[in-house]
Amino acid sequence: MKSGMCPKCGSRDVRITPGEPISLSYSRVELVPLLKYVCLQCGFVEEYVAHPDRDRARLATGDLACRAGGAVPLSDEVMRLARDPTTRDQAIAVYSQQAGVGREEATKAVEAYLAFGK
Repeated sequence: MKSGMCPKCGSRDVRITPGEPISLSYSRVELVPLLKYVCLQCGFVEEYVAHPDRDRARLATGDLACRAGGAVPLSDEVMRLARDPTTRDQAIAVYSQQAGVGREEATKAVEAYLAFGK
């Protein structure tokens, strides 16, 4: 898929979009950004670590867990609030409540989204 051709149908109509970051730990929010390759012809999707050279050591030593299994994903509401600097504190408060985590961990999650999730 990285070559620009879908391995399922052979189409070259492949797009790249940010994927949902993955968490490296159940105990703290440390996200690794992904890239999602999507075939517009058949709908096949593959995901890859966006910066494998930079994140290789972290991936090898972390207890790699999908965000859904490790950390609570940011809701659409939190992502919308986080994108606006005037409502960022509100986004942190909402995520803290939704995920049942403290302000510090919620702040890290929102900052990671802003750094990698856009």
